[in-house]
Amino acid sequence: DMSLPELETALRTFRDSGFKRKNKRSSERQRSAIVGKIRAVWGEMHAAGLIQCGSEAALNQYVVRMTTRQNGAGISRADWLTDALAGPVLESLKQWHRREMLAAIKRLREQLARSPGADKWCELLDINDPLPRNYEQVKRVFKNLQNWLRGENGRIS
Repeated sequence: DMSLPELETALRTFRDSGFKRKNKRSSERQRSAIVGKIRAVWGEMHAAGLIQCGSEAALNQYVVRMTTRQNGAGISRADWLTDALAGPVLESLKQWHRREMLAAIKRLREQLARSPGADKWCELLDINDPLPRNYEQVKRVFKNLQNWLRGENGRIS
């Protein structure tokens, strides 16, 4: 054990020999790479009108709800997620995104069904039954619908 004067002397010696103290702040914390994907899906959902608020605060509320289910306490900011917690949050967000896209596709299909040539349009837009189940396939169909609704008919992929 060292006394306070001895600790100060040791610290001075370290500084004199080039030692530099580094402060770890929460903003410098290594966050999960998955958080970027979570933010991307959140932004897509907002841009498509599938969620009302695309703010960071709204995303953080979602993160708290999802992580409370996982660990009981909840993580209050997306930036603080570890890979172990971020993975399930991303998967639940993608499932929600998929459900919302499918609901929007079904609503449009019902509207189209009342118009002449509905079968032709549904086939062209790839919205006949059965609808795709895979997230990426649903995303592709939904994007094609968005392009078509915006008048970008040539951009169907």
